[in-house]
Amino acid sequence: MLLSLRQIKSWILFFNASLLLFLLSCDNSEQNMVQKGLQSGIYSGKLKVGHLVGVCMSPLFLAEISGYFKDEKLDVELVWMPNPGDAITALSGGGTQLIHNPF
Repeated sequence: MLLSLRQIKSWILFFNASLLLFLLSCDNSEQNMVQKGLQSGIYSGKLKVGHLVGVCMSPLFLAEISGYFKDEKLDVELVWMPNPGDAITALSGGGTQLIHNPF
């Protein structure tokens, strides 16, 4: 079953809106795993997040531009990856701590 362009755009919009709502629903009283790791000394310095370029990365960019990472006391560096294979290699080799990989 092939989806029309309109259906694809609707799914992308739904996904981005859902992710944005999830990010906005996290409040300061609940500590996630990364925040606990920062406090216990597991993570030091910057959290490097590898990403590709695409509309599905917009919540990641919005979080950085809006200061959500800094609000949670996270020092995040977004690292552009030219393809999914490079992102996975960087993650498995320790070059990044997280990746956003849609493939």
